[in-house]
Amino acid sequence: MGGKKGMQFELGDMVKIKNGGPEVYKITQASSAGPRYLLQLGNDGAAIQWKMEDEIELVAKVKKPDDGPRFVPERGIMGR
Repeated sequence: MGGKKGMQFELGDMVKIKNGGPEVYKITQASSAGPRYLLQLGNDGAAIQWKMEDEIELVAKVKKPDDGPRFVPERGIMGR
């Protein structure tokens, strides 16, 4: 499921700290040592902390972009 082998979470996932407050953090980095994750609260670069995988719980998975085109014209681009 995760970005690295054996890791449960992916970069961009939104998580909460188990037995913590209501704050929701974004995973910004991952390390297979542990495995552990660097969590950031909002856009505050000072509010970051490393947590082990068993210390956090998933709130929302990162949304993957669609593989398809965003716009498909009815007619060809050259007016044909």
